[in-house]
Amino acid sequence: MTETREMEQLLQRLSEALDHPCHSSILAALEKSWESIINEEANNSTRWAQLVVDFSWEMLNVGNWKDVNMAWKELYAAATLLKALNLCAARDFQNALREIDKGILLGAPLFNNVLPSFASLLNSEIRTHGVAEGRAIDTGAETERDNGLPSCEHDRSSYRDGRLTPSPPRSPQEEARQLKTTSVPCRKVVFKNYLPFQREERHEATGSEGASFGVGGRDVEGQRCAGARVVRLSRPYAGIKGSRDTTSIPPCQLDPLARKIPVLYCPSLEVFMDRYMAASTPVVLSGCMDQWPAYAAKKWSLSYLKQIAGSRTVPVELGSRYTDEDWSQKLMTLAEFIDAYVDTKDDSTAPKGYLAQHQLFDQIPELSRDFSIPEYCYLSASKSGCVNSEVKVNAWFGPRGTLSPLHFDPEHNLLSQIVGRKHVRLYGEDQSAYLYPHAGILSNTSQVDIERPNLEQFPLFSKASCMECVLYPGHMLYIPPRCWHHVRSLDISFSVSFWWS
Repeated sequence: MTETREMEQLLQRLSEALDHPCHSSILAALEKSWESIINEEANNSTRWAQLVVDFSWEMLNVGNWKDVNMAWKELYAAATLLKALNLCAARDFQNALREIDKGILLGAPLFNNVLPSFASLLNSEIRTHGVAEGRAIDTGAETERDNGLPSCEHDRSSYRDGRLTPSPPRSPQEEARQLKTTSVPCRKVVFKNYLPFQREERHEATGSEGASFGVGGRDVEGQRCAGARVVRLSRPYAGIKGSRDTTSIPPCQLDPLARKIPVLYCPSLEVFMDRYMAASTPVVLSGCMDQWPAYAAKKWSLSYLKQIAGSRTVPVELGSRYTDEDWSQKLMTLAEFIDAYVDTKDDSTAPKGYLAQHQLFDQIPELSRDFSIPEYCYLSASKSGCVNSEVKVNAWFGPRGTLSPLHFDPEHNLLSQIVGRKHVRLYGEDQSAYLYPHAGILSNTSQVDIERPNLEQFPLFSKASCMECVLYPGHMLYIPPRCWHHVRSLDISFSVSFWWS
C-alpha cells in the first residue's frame, strides 16, 4: 500500500531527526494511531493522534518560530491528518477541516502536499451538505481548560514508567470547544517566518478623488513616459456591500507637504522596468486588474467569502499594531472572523482583528482563481537579468482602521487593492536616518507614530520627506525594496500583495 510505505518513510525520517530517547514514545504513538486506522479502530487512533498533536504543539511553541525543528512541524501535520481521517470516519467534516487547516498553518507539507487537497475536498463537502448532523460546532461558553493550549495536566498523566499512554477520548462537545477556542500564544513569530519581514501592506494611490493627472503619462519629474497613459479618476468610490464608511478621509491623515504618487494606466513592461523598478520609484498602476473576477465582477463580497471559505481556519491578528505589547494572534474560521471583526458596526474603540500577510490562496486555492499574478512580478532589476521565479502572494483582509506601522520590507512588491481604500505614506530608504528604527528583531520598523509624532523624543523626524496616496479599488501600488511605508485602511478592505526578489 502506497500510504503505508509513505508513512513508514516519514517515521524513519522523523526517528533520525528526533533522536532523543524520550521522542521514541511520541513516534510510537503516531505509528499506533496509523495502525489503528488500518485496523479500523477509530477510537484508539484518535486517542493516540491527539496525544501526538498535544505534544508536538508544545514543541512548536518553544523558542522562535524560525528556529523550530522541521521534524516537529512534520510530526504535527501528520498527527492532524490522522486525527482528521478519524473525524471523517465519523462524518464530522467540520472539525476534520479545522484539524487539516491547523496542520497546513503550523505544520509542514506531507505526502505530495496532501493537506491542501484534502482540505479542498472537505470544504466542498461542507458547502454542499453542511455540517454533519449532531456534530455542529458548539458555540457555548468557553471553559477554563479549553483555552487552545495543550493541557499540562494531560501531559503529566500521559507519562507513566517512561512511556506514553493515551488519555480518554474527549466528547464531541469538548472537542468542538477545543477547536473553536484554539488560540495562538502571544508571540509575534508564530505565523511569520521572521518578524522583520512580517508586516507588509503595499498600496497604491491616486491622489484625491476626481483629480486630473493629465492626458499623457508622466513620471515623478513630469517627463512624458512612452507606452503609458495616466488615468483620470472620475467615478465615485463604492465600497463593499455592508460597509458603513463614507468616502471622507480623516483630515489628520493627510500631509499637505507630501508628494503625490503618479498613476499610470497599464504601462509597458519596459516603462515599468526602466522608469520605476530600476529607479526604485513608487508608482500606482491602473487598469491591470480589469480582467480579474475578484475586482471587475465585484465578486469578493462578504457573503461570497463566507460561502467559499467560511469554514476554513485562518490566523487573525488581534490588536491595533504588531508593535504593541497586547498584540496577539488567534485561530478562527473565516466566517467567525467576518462576523466578529469585519461585518460589524463601525466603532473606532472596538478591538481590531486583521487577517494580515497570510498565504490564504495557497491554503484555499478556490480563491486564487479570481485573480492572476501580474507580469511585472517576473521582471528583474539585477544586471544579470536573473529573477527568482517564486512570487509570494499574501492576503490582507480586515475592517476599517487596521494599521501597519511605519516599516520596510526586503522585496519588490505590488499591492493590489480589490475592496475598499487605504491611506499610504511612503518614505524612501534615504530617509532612514530620520525614522528611528527599533533595535533588534524589529529593526525594519520605526519607533515613530507618524500620525502623532513625538518630536521631543524623535526630533529628526521633522526632517523626513514623504510621498502619500489613497489607494482605491482596481489599483496596484509598486513599493520598492526597503521603502518605508505606513498603511491605514479607510474602509472594509481586501488587498492582495505580490512579493518577488
